[in-house]
Amino acid sequence: MRRKKNSRERRLIAVLLTALPLLTIGCSKKSGNLTEPDNTTRTYRVMKIKEPGTIQIIGNIEADRYSEMGFLTGGKIRKIHVKQGQDVKKEELLAELESERDLLNIKLKKAELEKELYSGSPRQAEIIKQELLALNEDLEKKKIFAPFNGRIVNIKAVEGENFQNENETWLISLINRERMKALVNIQERDIPRIAVGQAVEFSFDTIPAEVFTGRVSSLSPVGKVINGYAQMETELIMENPDPRIYPGYSFSALIAVSEAKEMLVLPRNVIEWKDDQIFVSLCDEPGNIIERREIEASPLNRNQVMINSGLKEGDMVTLPITTQESDMGMLF
Repeated sequence: MRRKKNSRERRLIAVLLTALPLLTIGCSKKSGNLTEPDNTTRTYRVMKIKEPGTIQIIGNIEADRYSEMGFLTGGKIRKIHVKQGQDVKKEELLAELESERDLLNIKLKKAELEKELYSGSPRQAEIIKQELLALNEDLEKKKIFAPFNGRIVNIKAVEGENFQNENETWLISLINRERMKALVNIQERDIPRIAVGQAVEFSFDTIPAEVFTGRVSSLSPVGKVINGYAQMETELIMENPDPRIYPGYSFSALIAVSEAKEMLVLPRNVIEWKDDQIFVSLCDEPGNIIERREIEASPLNRNQVMINSGLKEGDMVTLPITTQESDMGMLF
């Protein structure tokens, strides 16, 4: 029995000796004497790079003016005056419902009004005027007019169909392509650099090797928070766009904001977020965590953040302790 027990003890000691080197992998927290750094420690130095004088963004271009139109009442479609792809002018009649009864009622009401004006009472004449006005308003609900100059892009009905004015049903869509726009989100770090009027260069995959110009037209007065970072919705416009550019096309663009300047950067994976605060684990040399420091940072790209305050060039940081503990757990 004693020999079996000694055998188990020797196996346990062998396992512990095998696991001990693994326990030293990564940064270890300083306690008493400094722990010597290990060559496998994942540490990163704060680096200084040049910030470009442009902001790169992606998005989709859309028509500046777009409208989906329908009748404001129900009825049988009498006439559709336009075709898909047709250019129309503002206030041009596009479609109408049957309205013979409405026209007859208006005609009869006009005759009644003339009679009252000639020999009736002024009070009754005023009542008939209001009734006539209501009849004309009902007639207008049976017509669709173009709200602006543009091109018909879709028609969902045919003459003779019955139209039901339910759930904001639309029959005809119209766009104006004299000006196109895009709504994009500007990252927090770039918000101070963006301004109305700045030049924009658009590139489209569907039109390779060509660049199209535009400008920043407006900035949202209110920012929004996405993944812990503030962003600001910004509108870009393109005047008199190339006819090859259609609404919905995806683009990449460069906004000319300023001359290039220097900035401090770190990898995203060393950043720790907690209750809208940002922390890093600061090392004095690889492997020795000396401080968990709160900093200010902004997203730079998918892999890096820009340091706004709290660190200087050359400072060394390592992965958050929670991340290292998770990695150690994976080893076992």
